[in-house]
Amino acid sequence: MKILILALLLAAPAVAQNAVWVDLQGDWRVSVEDRPEFASPEFDDRSWQIARAPFGEYSRTVGRRQWLRQRVTLPPGANRLTLALTLGTLQGVHQVFVNGRNIGDYGVSQDAQIARPRTLGIPAEAVPENGSLLIAIHAVFRKQIAPQLRLPDRGPYLVSAQAHAPLDAGRGALERHRLEHSPMLVIAVVHLGIALISILGWSADRRRRELLWFALYSAMQAAAQLSLLSILADPHAYPFRYWGVNISTFFDMVAVIALPEALLHTLGYRSPWLRVPLWLGWSIFPASLVFIGHKDNSYLGPSFLGCAVFCVGIVGWNSWRQDREGLLLRLALLLPALERVDYWIGQLLQQPALFPRAFLAGGHRWHPNDIFSLIVSAVILTLLLRRLVAERQERQRLSGELESARIVQQFLLSKPTAAIDAVYEPAQEVGGDFYQSFALADGSLLLAVGDVSGKGLKAAMVVSMLAGALRNRKSDEPAALLRELNAVVADGLDGGFVTAAIARCHADGSVVLANAGNPAPYVAGAEVSLDSGLPLGLDRDAEYPEHSLVLQPGERLTFVSDGVVEAENEQRELFGFERTREISGQSAHEIAEAARAWGQNDDITVVTVRRSTS
Repeated sequence: MKILILALLLAAPAVAQNAVWVDLQGDWRVSVEDRPEFASPEFDDRSWQIARAPFGEYSRTVGRRQWLRQRVTLPPGANRLTLALTLGTLQGVHQVFVNGRNIGDYGVSQDAQIARPRTLGIPAEAVPENGSLLIAIHAVFRKQIAPQLRLPDRGPYLVSAQAHAPLDAGRGALERHRLEHSPMLVIAVVHLGIALISILGWSADRRRRELLWFALYSAMQAAAQLSLLSILADPHAYPFRYWGVNISTFFDMVAVIALPEALLHTLGYRSPWLRVPLWLGWSIFPASLVFIGHKDNSYLGPSFLGCAVFCVGIVGWNSWRQDREGLLLRLALLLPALERVDYWIGQLLQQPALFPRAFLAGGHRWHPNDIFSLIVSAVILTLLLRRLVAERQERQRLSGELESARIVQQFLLSKPTAAIDAVYEPAQEVGGDFYQSFALADGSLLLAVGDVSGKGLKAAMVVSMLAGALRNRKSDEPAALLRELNAVVADGLDGGFVTAAIARCHADGSVVLANAGNPAPYVAGAEVSLDSGLPLGLDRDAEYPEHSLVLQPGERLTFVSDGVVEAENEQRELFGFERTREISGQSAHEIAEAARAWGQNDDITVVTVRRSTS
């Protein structure tokens, strides 16, 4: 035991000699010139500027300098054989000299790798007996990873014994870096959620293309965040590279045009006067990457995005100004625009920007541009969904009104009888065709068939007016009744018109007809020859001549609307008068089904009156 204690006491001085720990943090001499003698310890650098290490968030500014120098003296008795130099995070690749001797390169050579603290061994022959060291760092070139992923320079800067050198400083810094950037995963997940909600909103209404553009923007934002996170997962290699442009840049390129397009579609902006400059301005972004290279223009895309969405918001001022939501949107668009303008002003004036490029909160790193992007996304998604819900409720209300109108219209139509067969197939919920039949006191049957110009609710309202006029008619004679209807609609159609045919069918088979522009009826497979007459509503004083014919027992008098004749198939071929004539002897249901199967594009009405065989 005494021998062991004595050995330890004798070894203590040697251990003390190895305990070298010289802190290099503090003042370094800096020069923007580039001369080889700057590596020499004999060079006088007292006129150089001062920079303090570690260099913090903006360590990239050091990369603009060409040389860094600092003089240190080792403590007396220091072991000169096993020294190591540890340097903090310097962006790019640097040559490191000790007393004029190149001891190696420091940093990373690929812009897809993360620069971090590293340790270099100091050769014994580079250290003089007096322990005086001149450490010089020469910046060779500066290729950098995306700014938001750069590791901030927090040191350490020191000369130490190799046994005591912080060899794990780089790995520890990367672990802290990954933890700090965990909000990127949160932002990516939120953007994916916004994209999914937008897709679901679009699936509820396929006409809302702005939701598709917005879903594309959010998906690209999420993809860009996840691709950048892949670098943190493996800082030594970035696999997503193509033609020198990494995939995260591609996602940014798509995102910076998708959001303005979403806004333009939301505002209903169809004119090319803004869209063409928008796409031309966007084309500068990919062109700069191809012809200039990535370098440090990774903020060009976000800058374009911030300014573009703000300009689109200004153009849409009138569309949003009537509600508080519009004010909220414009304020949200103003944030990224101000942040981008502030960044570029800082770049031009070589001054720190008002908006920090990143800040720490709760041990996590947040980027204002990402936060503003989320704010804009949340506001726009809220407005889009509110509009979607409001429009959906309005459509449901209109659909309910149309359904009520359809029920009323069906109620107004006469019901088929033994003598009358009728089919009415509107092209929409309600239509403009009509037919009415009335049994008269003398045993005859009065039949009115017609078509109101146009479709939908307006045409249906005119039909209701005509149905009331027919029920309150003053005459049962076809020509006189057409004149009555013409007087009713002459001043109330606002440029429209009504075609109609009136027939009074007697029990003996005789029929009196008057026509006002309606397709002529058919008897025994032939078109009845009668004067067409002017449609109702065109001339208050129009006259309508009458035509008489006799139906033989078992014969049908068939009326069709122009929806039968004008039915059109996929080859744009009309059903036509010839086909209509050929099937005119069939039942109303068979005629209507043949026209509908051919290709319905208008209201289809078929009414047949059959004389009994007795």
